[in-house]
Amino acid sequence: MWFKGHNQIVPFFYRKILLTVNNYTFVAKKNYMHSFLQKKIKFNHKVSVQIRFEDLDIAGHVNNAVYFSYFNYARMIYFKDVIDANFDWVKFGIVLVNMNVDFYEPIFLNDEICILTKIVGIGNKSINMIQTVEKKDKNGNTVIVAACSSVLVGYDYKNKKSLVVPKHWKDLIVDFEKNVVLKSN
Repeated sequence: MWFKGHNQIVPFFYRKILLTVNNYTFVAKKNYMHSFLQKKIKFNHKVSVQIRFEDLDIAGHVNNAVYFSYFNYARMIYFKDVIDANFDWVKFGIVLVNMNVDFYEPIFLNDEICILTKIVGIGNKSINMIQTVEKKDKNGNTVIVAACSSVLVGYDYKNKKSLVVPKHWKDLIVDFEKNVVLKSN
């Protein structure tokens, strides 16, 4: 069931949790992503994603589980572009230890979407990343349709243990992002 609300058509089950502020739509609860979206932070990395017919579910929109693949794809392109295209992931890798996604609006087959990615914090062994999925609405305005916060940890796949994020990674990320919080754990 769909209804008209918040200057857009949204599914019935979204109606009580959506909030629109300054043309950005997000879940009306205080959380990690809420504060970042309110600040309208600048993302320096953007990648387009092609929607495939197989991404759709019976309701005709992209299945929620597929968003995780979109975020994973954009995350790997981010590291390829910012760190090094030929990096040896077996020698030093990262593992995803936490991922939270908020869904705000559905994506349909003919929508053109892009994923924006930003690292907002680096600890001794951890990396905090935020990502958004954006599309154009019927008026040509950019709308955030989903937001993701994730925590990654440096990892030695051979010895099966966590590793300190290399200094050259931190330097490259800070140089690229310009405003990363460096934390000591």
